[in-house]
Amino acid sequence: MSVISIASLKAAPGATTSALLLATTWPSPDRLALLEVDPDGGVLAPRLGLGTDPGLVSLCAAARREGFMPSLWDHAQPAPGGLDVIVGPASAHQARAALELATALPMVLENADGVVVADCGRVSPNSPARSVFESADLSILVTRPRLDELHHLAPNTSPPLRGATPASADALLLVGDGPYARDEVEEALGIEVIGVLPDDPAAAGALRDGRGHRRGLERSELVRAARALSADISTRLASPPLADGPAEERAS
Repeated sequence: MSVISIASLKAAPGATTSALLLATTWPSPDRLALLEVDPDGGVLAPRLGLGTDPGLVSLCAAARREGFMPSLWDHAQPAPGGLDVIVGPASAHQARAALELATALPMVLENADGVVVADCGRVSPNSPARSVFESADLSILVTRPRLDELHHLAPNTSPPLRGATPASADALLLVGDGPYARDEVEEALGIEVIGVLPDDPAAAGALRDGRGHRRGLERSELVRAARALSADISTRLASPPLADGPAEERAS
């Protein structure tokens, strides 16, 4: 099993859309599931035309059974296009309650077969999804390259991002344009920027809501960038783990 977790710290830079893009463009033939573990409540069920059961609540309930290791796939539903999705409940109270009691969930993910892309929502210091985010093989924080979002990632530029924020991360994913380039963000925060996704509201809306022709989506700049990102991550997960620090430091 390979687990990729995606989250944000503040605002709404597009963590759910980024997770959905990564899952739908994954190049590996391995079975893949998109897991919604957002403690603020899920949005994928209505967006994809799915029910909420089975889903995160049933998976967490099964994970609480002592001496029993549930199958992740028993709690997935097929979305249009064939993607397996484990949806979260709409209620934040229900999502938090399920996650807080299912302390064995990271172990369930580790022991499953295939690939999991976990949408962890906003990972505040007390987020019940934090253990899933930090235990992943690759944990990614999504942010826009703007000062009002970047300053939440590190209170100052002296300590590295890992260990200095509410959630340790392996890499950043930038979404949209801003005054800071990729290399500037890496240098300031001491962490790799694993990719940059363009701000394409039309393509993102079509992906989320199932609107538009699939061929048109495939031609969009957003999906092309996501496909390159997913191919890169797939290759990385088949190689030794990422080292700490920006790409320039690892290459030197």
